[in-house]
Amino acid sequence: MPGRHTRARAAALPLALTALLTSTATACGGTATVNQSKVPTQRVDPALRSLLPADIRDKGSLTSAVGNDYPPLSLLDIDNKTVIGAEPDLIRAIGQILGVRVHLVQANFDSIIGGVKSHRYDVAIQAMLDKKERQE
Repeated sequence: MPGRHTRARAAALPLALTALLTSTATACGGTATVNQSKVPTQRVDPALRSLLPADIRDKGSLTSAVGNDYPPLSLLDIDNKTVIGAEPDLIRAIGQILGVRVHLVQANFDSIIGGVKSHRYDVAIQAMLDKKERQE
């Protein structure tokens, strides 16, 4: 059975991200080449930052799983290493608004949910359908 800290952390991050996505319009997306982000610079929102779990605020960074094979949402750039697309741009903009650095970790689709559950990743940004088995 998860401890109180684990449950609080599990509830706080989605709450912060949901609040951010529903209250802040962010223009992200497009295509890019290596080292040329299309993400407009965002300002830190202290109210949204305060919703982050303390360990993420203290660490100053967020580790996000991201796929690399679902254009235009996520794909590899011409260097065949850098993940670009709307999803990486969006999570980077979210990080700016929350006042944390974002570390993108390329993950296979099948490992993303397990990686978030095991705290290997703080969050994931990946197009996926809402299916009963994923809700569990």
